[in-house]
Amino acid sequence: MITYSRGDRGIHGSIARISAATEQQASGFAETETAMVDVSRATQANVAMADRTTCVVADVLEEIERLAALVDRFRLGTSPHVHAA
Repeated sequence: MITYSRGDRGIHGSIARISAATEQQASGFAETETAMVDVSRATQANVAMADRTTCVVADVLEEIERLAALVDRFRLGTSPHVHAA
């Protein structure tokens, strides 16, 4: 038969508290890891969206330049069909 003195209970109580705190800490680490994975995914999605936006802006700028070149072909006020008011 095993008997415990008061000192043993104190040690076992401390070990139980340490064990509970360790479990809480592990749970906190797991939650932090999950949050970090979520942040990483959101960051990757934002980077992909920024890349797509950059490509779209480049396409729009090219289209603007093309349209500006077409507009430059017109000479307003020099056409025989335009009458001054």
